[in-house]
Amino acid sequence: MEDWIVWIIIIALAIIIGNQTRERQARETEGMTKKQKEKYFEDIKKKQKENARVLWWILGIIIVIIILFFLFLLS
Repeated sequence: MEDWIVWIIIIALAIIIGNQTRERQARETEGMTKKQKEKYFEDIKKKQKENARVLWWILGIIIVIIILFFLFLLS
């Protein structure tokens, strides 16, 4: 498969996922007051920060394992 086809597929998937997320949030916040919507989006941001923190830890552990692997491989 050509490289540009892969990139078109990745971009299309990102657009589709973004649209689905926007539609889901619109459905979930329908009928909420402004304060309730603000709290809803604030809770989402908190969850995203927690998830990002976990992902950074996992990435750090993987990098350390790779470095240790290469150190043992070279010694």
